[in-house]
Order: sequence, then structure tokens, then C-alpha cells
Amino acid sequence: MLKRIGHFIFIPLLCTLLFACGGGNDGGDGTIVAAPASNLQVIAGDQRITLNWDAVPGADSYTVYWSNITGNGTSGTAISNISPPFYHDGLSNGANYYYVVTAVNTVGESTGSAEVTATPVDILISSLIFSDTNLDTCVKASSATYVRELSFLKCSNRSIASFVGIENLTSLTGLDLSSSNTSDITPLAGLTNLTRLFLGKNDISDVASLTRLTRLTRLALGSNSLSDVTLLAELISLTNLDLRDNKIRGQNTGNINAITSLVNATIINLSGNSGMSCTELTTLINALGSPPVNTDRNIATRDVATDGVNCTNP
Repeated sequence: MLKRIGHFIFIPLLCTLLFACGGGNDGGDGTIVAAPASNLQVIAGDQRITLNWDAVPGADSYTVYWSNITGNGTSGTAISNISPPFYHDGLSNGANYYYVVTAVNTVGESTGSAEVTATPVDILISSLIFSDTNLDTCVKASSATYVRELSFLKCSNRSIASFVGIENLTSLTGLDLSSSNTSDITPLAGLTNLTRLFLGKNDISDVASLTRLTRLTRLALGSNSLSDVTLLAELISLTNLDLRDNKIRGQNTGNINAITSLVNATIINLSGNSGMSCTELTTLINALGSPPVNTDRNIATRDVATDGVNCTNP
């Protein structure tokens, strides 16, 4: 309702502009989402703390605020544009860390969650439990005493059927599990410090667990059962990607054109995947060049999408 006072007309402010009267927390009515206070959990590791929480309807991302002093709330150091779970690495064992989480959408940022705290601790490798005895033997044969000391692990050709337990080796930067006997790589999802990962000669068809491993520069997935490579497009730090001898499928199913995002790559080995789309292969070669795209096991030559040779029309 308009009010005239003298020569002026006053228009009452809409409450939605003040974000003060919307009852919902889904962000769809112009309101800031509620704080992510539901099921906020914190787990202490060796030089790492993991935070997890239930997704907040309407949130686009989250911000974690951390401090070594309790009560700092959103005045702590901010780490923005994240999603759960959040892994905080490079911490000092024995020190206290305090966290508050906020939800963010296009309207703004929520208030802070309740504070949670954890203290990283020394974790003996000998105390870890692995479901596969072959993996257990390999890990515990290393010279490292504590988890933080183990940066590279080579357990290839061990007939490992399950990787469960390896998620505790959070300091790994290099890992070789090639020629194992598994299709489930879910335990690798939290190994976010990895830069080199070798998983050739397994039976892997789902790579969703690798999408958070954004530090990877080298990834070997040759001789597996991959049919769709869409999710690998998120690993933009890759310089070397081995996808040879998989089962990459045709147009709109194999989606090799999705990995045009891998602009840092010096080699993308796609040989032995003649079922992939010629149209999508052409798009990939035009975007990145050949090399790095290779389909004939000869990196020195320029490849061309050819129906019946290295791809299938369309």
C-alpha cells in the first residue's frame, strides 16, 4: 500500500528483499537457506579432519570456517565453494580445530552451524584393518610406521578383491592397485592427496568415486570395463590418462567428447576402443589435438576418426 506524506510517496519494503519473513529454507522463494546443522559430524585422522553433514535443500555450496580457538564462528579462516564431505589436510596432530559450516545460494549465506571440534592424532599403520588379507599384507610390509609417513604404495599383482580399509591411508600421493581383482573403487573417494593412481587390469566400470581426486595428474585405467567417461571430465589437472582397451560406447553413451576439458593432457590413450563414436572422437581431436589424443598405440602419428578402424559412426 502506498502512503503519501507531503510531496513524498513511501513504499513499504518487501520482506523478501530483507530475507526476514520467508518461512521455507529451500532457496526457491528468494530466501537464504538454513544453516547446515543437521547431522554435522567430525572425524579426526592423522594430520586430517573430515567433516560431513546432510545436504541442505536450496544450497548451491557450503563454506567451512575453522580456527584453533573455540567460539570464533564465522570469523575463522574461510574455505569456500565446497560440498560434503570436506577433508581438511596438513593439520598438526595434537592441536584442537574448531569448525562452523554455512550454506550458500544465489541470495546469500546462511548463519553458522553449531560449532564442532576434533583433534588429529597419530595413527599407527599396524592398527588399521583391511578386509582383504592381500591388501593388509602389502600395506603392513611398508617401512612407514604412521599413516602420515606413507606417501606411495605399490600393491599391484596381488589379486586384491576389496580395497576396503585403504581409505585410512590419507597421506598417499601415489597408489598402484593395478592387476587386482575388483570392480569397486569406492574406498578411494577420500584419498584427495593422490596425484598418481594406477588401476589398470581390473574390472572397473564406475569412476564416480574418482571425481574428488582433483589433484590427479596421472590416471591409468587401461583394461577395465568403462563404457562412459563423462565423469573423468572433472579431473582437469590430468596430464596422462590411460583408457586403452576398455568398452567405451558410441554416441551419447561413451561421451568421449566430454573430456575436451582435459586441456593439460599430454597423452590420452584411447586405443582398443573402436566402439566409441567417430563424431565424438573427431570433436575430441579437434579440441585437444593428436597427440595428445591417441587411438593407434603410436603417439608419434596424428590420428583421424575412421569408421571401423578406431571408432564407429556416427
